Amino acid sequence: MDEFVKVTFPGRRQVYVDRKPCGFTNDVIQVQTGTHTFDLGAPPNYGPSSQTVKVTGTLAPLPKIIEFQPLIGEVVKVTFPGRRQVYVNRKPCGFTNDVIQVQTGTHTFDLGAPPNYRPSSQTVNVTGTRAPLPKIIEFQPI
Repeated sequence: MDEFVKVTFPGRRQVYVDRKPCGFTNDVIQVQTGTHTFDLGAPPNYGPSSQTVKVTGTLAPLPKIIEFQPLIGEVVKVTFPGRRQVYVNRKPCGFTNDVIQVQTGTHTFDLGAPPNYRPSSQTVNVTGTRAPLPKIIEFQPI
């Protein structure tokens, strides 16, 4: 039997139902009766990361509402005298002395190889508050 859901998010995003694209946010989507996992795919800048929901007894004019919210991060500036790749949680995310957008949560910053800087890494808690100026994370040459 067909059921109806409306996945909400401030902005238009692809909606994935059980890892398959099935429509877009803020539109009514038809799914089969049962338990389904909903997410918005990449980039994962929303929360929760997925929702598993039992969908039953809905009508097109009264769909089941499934809400996602954007994760609000901060802008950071990783400083170093010279241009180096910046790694956040071991993934390349930009370059030194540029402003980088980082999602909320605890992240480890480093500059990769060669390890000719100190500290070797910095773990920073990104709180999700937006400051008028970027958070500064400093590295110094050895």
